Amino acid sequence: MDKKKGMILGGIGLVVVILLVFLLSGSSTRDMIIGKWKYDGDSIEFIADGTVKDDSPPSRSKTWNLSDDEKTLIIHEVKVDRKGKIKNGGKTKAFKLISVSDDELCVRNEHNKERCYSKVLD
Repeated sequence: MDKKKGMILGGIGLVVVILLVFLLSGSSTRDMIIGKWKYDGDSIEFIADGTVKDDSPPSRSKTWNLSDDEKTLIIHEVKVDRKGKIKNGGKTKAFKLISVSDDELCVRNEHNKERCYSKVLD
């Protein structure tokens, strides 16, 4: 009888451990945002080091980060000279994250306009 209880408890413990590993190994919002995205003819790439690549001229440099609650995507843009020095303070845009998954990123801008980007798979 004690052997059966031990096997049952061991089986339950194993199931709990497997569930915890599965639930805790999910991708973070930041990890899901990293990559290249496309909307119509526009494309934007969020790089893990916090930089942004898009169709802007080389005289503009962009960085990105998430708010502490991970509900707002913040993009900061500055103008740089040919030597890479910042010309002015730049501007910051905040986008409310509506949803993010492995293949779609939906945001809402300050004018309440919604855009859903598709992940570009290389």
